Amino acid sequence: MRAILTATLLGLGTMAGGALADPVDTATARAMLFAPSGMIFYPVEPTGLEGDAIGKVEALQNGLADQMASFEKVGYGYYGALAVPQGLGLTPQSLIMTQGLHSPTAAQETVLKECKEAHGVTCTVIGLTLPAGYEPRDFSLSAAATESFVEAATDGAARVVAYSPSTAGSAMVKGSGEAAEAAALKACNEGAGGAADCEIGVAD
Repeated sequence: MRAILTATLLGLGTMAGGALADPVDTATARAMLFAPSGMIFYPVEPTGLEGDAIGKVEALQNGLADQMASFEKVGYGYYGALAVPQGLGLTPQSLIMTQGLHSPTAAQETVLKECKEAHGVTCTVIGLTLPAGYEPRDFSLSAAATESFVEAATDGAARVVAYSPSTAGSAMVKGSGEAAEAAALKACNEGAGGAADCEIGVAD
């Protein structure tokens, strides 16, 4: 199988959204974040597949690298993951994809949950969608949240960014201090689909 990388080789086993012990300031966050556009596909060696499912997954993985620009054009953004069910005959409808999460770990956990809900069996991750030039870092945001943050951060104003480690939820509020942080957390949790797990990632 060509260019297959495991989560361990990517450093994903130790990286998760919300890994920061304390929030970072705007300048530090800008240095940590990747460009909001430029998405790449990283195949991940699947587990628990048998028979022709292995060949089908390999063919799919080999074709996805050249499709990332098309994915971005229709609104997909990092961090995402793709998964298929174990022990079932694979069809185009078998593939489950998630996108727009704030870390590779969140993307993998989300796609495995959604795949099991869809198919009723254990699933396996077959690939990740990551920003170009990806390497593990202590802080990350989705492509959409990164784009909003980078565009806003040029005005020199203090701001707070809250994000959900398990969903696509995020919020940015101008200002600093407890009031701004509380407002950012409230707005983020309202958009986190009931997860209510938002935390502060950036605080000036």
